[in-house]
Amino acid sequence: MEVSQDQVINFLREKGKRGAQTLSVLGKYAPFMEAIYSPLGKELIRDLNTKHEELLEKISDLNATESDRAEYKAVKDMIFRWCDKINRYEMELNKIKGE
Repeated sequence: MEVSQDQVINFLREKGKRGAQTLSVLGKYAPFMEAIYSPLGKELIRDLNTKHEELLEKISDLNATESDRAEYKAVKDMIFRWCDKINRYEMELNKIKGE
């Protein structure tokens, strides 16, 4: 997921202000991406997915309490927020790569 310095320079020359906005988005999400791809981040994602699966199973088996349903909604919302950040970062990065 890396781009070369030449790719960034060419992108900025071509896109100007819009290119600067892309770099701003990348800078905003870079710390999150570094954290997610770290060993601890990968463990957090695994744990979140495991919790999601456990709660979804309870809900689909009709064994979920109101607390389980609330926790499921919070876990699902967190997954969606994380996915949105990852997708936004990769979309902006692909603009620089020309993909």
